[in-house]
Formats: sequence, C-alpha cells, structure tokens
Amino acid sequence: MSENSTELTHFLALILDRIGIKDFKKIREDINIRKKIQKAIYILKLPKFDFDLGHGYNLYIAGPYSPDLSTDYYSIADKAEHYHEYVQKTHFISEIESKLDEFNKTFDDDYLLLESTATIHFLYSKSFAYIPGEIERKEKVVDFFIQIKPEYENKKDLIEKAFILMGKFSSLES
Repeated sequence: MSENSTELTHFLALILDRIGIKDFKKIREDINIRKKIQKAIYILKLPKFDFDLGHGYNLYIAGPYSPDLSTDYYSIADKAEHYHEYVQKTHFISEIESKLDEFNKTFDDDYLLLESTATIHFLYSKSFAYIPGEIERKEKVVDFFIQIKPEYENKKDLIEKAFILMGKFSSLES
C-alpha cells in the first residue's frame, strides 16, 4: 500500500466515522453498512462536497458501486482498532466539518434517499448523458431507475427529491 493510499484510507476512516459508521468491524458483517458507504462516498465526491478520493464507479444492483472503495473499507475493517484510535485523536477542519454536517442533515440516515440520489445522479450523468434534452433524459432516467428498482415505483416524491438534490450537489451553487 503506497503512502498516498494509506493517507486516503485514513481520510476515508474519518469520513466514515463522521457520517455515523463508528464500528469499523461491522463493515465486513453488514451489507447495509457497505451499501451506505458506497452511496455516501459517491455523493460526497460531487462538487458540492468535493471529497473525491479517486474511486471509480460502475452501476450495480444497489446503485453506484466502486470495487476500489470496497478494498479500502475492508482494509479499515481489518485494522478496525488502528483506525478507531486514529479517528479518536484526529479531526477535520471546520470547513470540512460543515460539509459533512450538511450531508448528515440532508440524508439524516435515510438510506432510500441516499440510494436514489446516488443512483439517479449516476444514471443521469453517466448512463444517459448522451441524451441532449434535459426533460427527455430525466424521463429515461426515471423509467430505467424504476425498471431496475421497482420498489421505488410508488415513491415519485422521493425520486423528485433525489433529482433536486442531484442538481444541488452537482453544481457549485448552493
């Protein structure tokens, strides 16, 4: 593991702790924690938050997924005590804290909103980016999103909120 990779893993551990993942050992045991990490880190890399740790993403069953990120969080899980000690004695500067506060306040442990926002952003900006018209692209994204996630079919308000958040997080405007 390179020094830069080690620094990024420590930074990731700080982020995970700050977004509510305190018990790093549970990362290996709980798929819901891993899914939350995948979606949260995907959202946090958007311009609004600007925490791009360099992980590439693909579309997977539960939305955007990064194999590189999974390697990093498994590394944290395997050395949980080391990373727990590290996060206990290390803190972010106030600017970073406020960005993470905004993330936490926005999603407030609402996994469905987190998953839908990350997935819709991925579909809109990657999978359907070739569609030039905003309205047509949005329609295609919603249709495909519901096709791959039928449990969201009756959650139109949630989907609309995810689109609003996607726009807010993708632009540099607040």
